[in-house]
Amino acid sequence: MRRFLIAGLVLAAILSGLALPFTTAAAQNVVIDDFTLGSVQLGRTNTGWTPVPPGTSGSTSESGLDPNHTIGGQRDVTLNKLTGSDISPNNNMPLNGGLISYNSTFGDTSTWTLSYGLGGDLNADLTAGGNNDRVRLDMAGQIATSPGVAPGTPMTLTIFSGSSSFSISENLVGASDQSPVSYEYLFTDFPGIDFTDVDRIVLEFVQDSGNAAVDYAITGITATAGLVPTEQASMGQLKSIFR
Repeated sequence: MRRFLIAGLVLAAILSGLALPFTTAAAQNVVIDDFTLGSVQLGRTNTGWTPVPPGTSGSTSESGLDPNHTIGGQRDVTLNKLTGSDISPNNNMPLNGGLISYNSTFGDTSTWTLSYGLGGDLNADLTAGGNNDRVRLDMAGQIATSPGVAPGTPMTLTIFSGSSSFSISENLVGASDQSPVSYEYLFTDFPGIDFTDVDRIVLEFVQDSGNAAVDYAITGITATAGLVPTEQASMGQLKSIFR
């Protein structure tokens, strides 16, 4: 189900000193969100932010965005702050910052969602004419590994197509500013979904008593193709792929 691979593939090549029989497929990336347009400030009482007191929910909806940067031209973020304070937890997407972050402290609990297609069916071909075969979630930022605290944060990705929907859930772990992590989900992991006609995409993230004080950032969501076994690729080629 999960393909948690990019950093590990490069490390294996470095350790072995061998060329790998992989090269890039003919991907035609479909950007779901690169977080370069708009600004989300949700969950603090600061001037300009949308406040979300503990025990309440708040949301932001940005429309009219360039669909080359945000699929469908609209991004919807909802924060359901179960416990916390007037400033934490919160979601922050700096203007032109290229990321959206979740920030919390110990004892906070919440769920938050990142949605595309709420303003109308996307009718999006994520395969780009059959070239792409997966959704990639790129992450950076610290995910809690404090003693006695379970690392990571539960995430559920749901894809909607017509009257069908399918969800994949897992615990996201291991990202840091020094070692970004990419999670990949094959289209074939979503039975019943027509990826040539995707209508809605929703990601839900959870912080509960099992993963207190998590902080992380999402730097991009993309439909793309992975590495395929076609011919020998040198380390120089791999470095250029992951640059």
